[in-house]
Amino acid sequence: MSLILAGLSVSGSGQRTSGAATARQTETLLIRIETKLDILKEEADRVSDSSRASNPDQDSLGQYLTVLDQSTARLRESFDDGGPIAGELNEVLTAARQVDQFLVRNRVSVPAQSQWRSLKRDFSTLAANNRVSWNWNQPVSPVVVGPVTPAAPAYTVSESQMRTLVSRIGLKIGIYKTQMQAALRTDNTVDLSDEEVFDYISAFEMASKRLKQRFDSRQSTSSDASDVLLAATQIDQFMNRNRLTPAAQAQWRNLRGDLNTLASNYRVSWNWNQTLPTTGTIGLRNFDRRITGTYRLNTGLSEDTDAAVTQATSSVDSANREDSRVRLERRLRSPEMIAIEMSGQTVNLASTILPRVTFLADGVAR
Repeated sequence: MSLILAGLSVSGSGQRTSGAATARQTETLLIRIETKLDILKEEADRVSDSSRASNPDQDSLGQYLTVLDQSTARLRESFDDGGPIAGELNEVLTAARQVDQFLVRNRVSVPAQSQWRSLKRDFSTLAANNRVSWNWNQPVSPVVVGPVTPAAPAYTVSESQMRTLVSRIGLKIGIYKTQMQAALRTDNTVDLSDEEVFDYISAFEMASKRLKQRFDSRQSTSSDASDVLLAATQIDQFMNRNRLTPAAQAQWRNLRGDLNTLASNYRVSWNWNQTLPTTGTIGLRNFDRRITGTYRLNTGLSEDTDAAVTQATSSVDSANREDSRVRLERRLRSPEMIAIEMSGQTVNLASTILPRVTFLADGVAR
């Protein structure tokens, strides 16, 4: 396919977004464009058979939309990576102009025309926000259309079922993130910092978005699904280690059910209990607060002190045996209670049989 970039100009040198458009505005536009493009593709698929029967030589709207969809996916990936988007944006706008000129040449369904008008406004806004000057009527080479033999999809269900599942997972991730924000505000006992928890969630969200992009461009594989499942497993094992709010736990169970379906649809045999590399400081969040307190010891679980002392002093001469016994009993006797107070690296330790001692727990041998 030949892409003509004449008539497109970008001020600046490939910046991510201009001063006129914030990252949030671009993100919102891309989400809206992706959603509307999905709807238009479904409409094109619906009418493709009847259109092909009435005019076999007619250009295929579906193939034009595939080119636009793939370009949009590349733009989204560059945007998410935080790099410059000028090249990908030019490619998207050129593909959009190809679709627009196809629709001028051909009659399509009324819903398709209506959906494209809405999409066209979003593309115009995207161009203006990023200071791209261009013309919808600028001549552009049409997409080379011909018989297409699509590769067999990596999933086992219909495209419509798969699209619904992928979209549902994305929606539920957003709900789960909201539930976790509320849960962590009231829970000081979980074993990761808030930042580490949301790093896990962000990685999961990004993997899900990449899967959707590749699915939309008909390039998704079982590896893309595995990336989503691996990121989800980090969260699943965190959820199993910690008791969070019922709402957060319920939302995760619901989401995990869809992830099991995702694994099955992509023929991935997944083990949620696999050993994962430790990427955070598990166990250190609020450790001071969690360990500080008074503890009663279960002396019944200790060994028999009298028997141990008798055996140890049996070889001591009778004149010194009693003194040795007393000293050894004092060392071996377990206290009924101990108290621990930890603040940073400073530890205060006391028991019912010994006065308080203070020491520095900094990992340095002395």
